[in-house]
Formats: sequence, C-alpha cells, structure tokens
Amino acid sequence: MTKAKNHQVTKEASNLDDKEFVGKLCAEIASGQNLKKLLRSYSGNLENKFWIKVYNDEAFARLISRARSAGMDNLALECLDIADSSDETNYNSKKLQIWTRQWLCSKLSPRYRDKGLLDNGDTNQPTELIVRWGKQKDIKSSEPIEIETKAIDA
Repeated sequence: MTKAKNHQVTKEASNLDDKEFVGKLCAEIASGQNLKKLLRSYSGNLENKFWIKVYNDEAFARLISRARSAGMDNLALECLDIADSSDETNYNSKKLQIWTRQWLCSKLSPRYRDKGLLDNGDTNQPTELIVRWGKQKDIKSSEPIEIETKAIDA
C-alpha cells in the first residue's frame, strides 16, 4: 500500500491572466521560494496551467524567467545569512545548506555557473591555447609544434 502525497492547499488560485495575481506569484518566486511547492500550495491544478502558459506565452515566460533569476540572487544572499547563523555545534549542517544552494544556483542561473579553465565566454568560438617554455616563443594550437631536443651531458 503506497502513501498518497500530502499537498496542503492553502491558497485559492486565481486566473493566470490576472495581472495582480501574476505579480504576487512573481514576487513569491523572486523571494527564492521553491517553485514546485509554491504552485502546489494553490488550488485548482495551478501547476499544470502555469507550465502550459509558460510554454505558450513568451511574454509570460520572460516575466517568470526574470522572477526566477531574482530568486537565484536571493538564494545566493541567503547563503550569507546561513553562514552568519552558524556556530561550532551546527557547522556541518549549515555547510550542507550553503553548498546545496550554491549547487542549485550554478545549475539554474548562468550568472552563478562555474567558469571552466579555458572558458572564453563564447562556446561557438575555438579556444586559443598558448604554451610557453624554454625560449620566449608563442605556439598557437593551430600551428605545428616543433620540438627542440638538447643533448644531456652525462
């Protein structure tokens, strides 16, 4: 026997075409709340209606994207509050909370993505790699590499 998921419906859903309701929804998203929990807290199968509207309405999708971006900023700032509230007794749990928020931000927001070692910012352009050793000679990755051998005195 499986347990049914227990979703508490506490708020009455409004129409997603109502600007005031969408404004309140965006404010809650921008505050860093979990989007899935937020949508499920409303009655009337708002979660399905929300994703259908995001898919079909480009202006609505941009509005939600801006709110989610602000939510990622809020999550990043929340890390400071968590760090400030930590002490030697809850250090590891606070560290886990911070790392989880950092990981989530790095996956959902381009602003917080990890930069690669050879990241040139534009993924469509080849990366130019310059290697220096011995004499001051630049060798670009597109040029053939000439190896200078020196005799080793024994």
